[in-house]
Amino acid sequence: LYAVQATSPVAPRASGLLTDASMAERIGGSAAQTVIGAAVGADVLDEAARALDRAVLEALVLSRADFNRSILGALENLFAFVAGVAGLAFVAGGVLIANAAGLSMVERRREIGVLKAIGYSSARVLGCISLEFAALGFVAGVLGIAGVAASFAVLNRFQPDARLALDGVQAVWMVALATAIALASAVAASWQPARIRPLEVLRGE
Repeated sequence: LYAVQATSPVAPRASGLLTDASMAERIGGSAAQTVIGAAVGADVLDEAARALDRAVLEALVLSRADFNRSILGALENLFAFVAGVAGLAFVAGGVLIANAAGLSMVERRREIGVLKAIGYSSARVLGCISLEFAALGFVAGVLGIAGVAASFAVLNRFQPDARLALDGVQAVWMVALATAIALASAVAASWQPARIRPLEVLRGE
């Protein structure tokens, strides 16, 4: 008689039926499989797996290291997917901010002309616009991080095993990155409109 000891994640769970090999073959038919589990030291695990693979060519040899590598690969792929989606979101956010800044410059063309007429330099006008959009980016970043923290709190409440946490340093970097993207997009979109001459605005009026 053979009994499966289900103390390893590699070995399958016992189904509750204990029988000999001939009875298992009659019940399972051609789909019956034989699973053999063994425990070896971690220092000789890879060597033992290779030796078994060479000795029994028709068998599938799996070790705990194989499962660990499979899980690690899945987690790395998941992280790469999340990072890719986050990168696309940052690019889309930058494009939207640049578009909003460009439209704002069209609507505020007269305001910029008046500021230039009363003595504002192009750098000062650009600085005011950049400060405005940087503040908007900072507020958006803080609200986004607050939303993530609230989501983690809700998930941890309903799924205690999740143990999701938001690192403070990462949160600060995310807010800084959102502010930098907003600032760079606003500067790129308003660089040329900020250099407009007051005479050109008056002619348009």
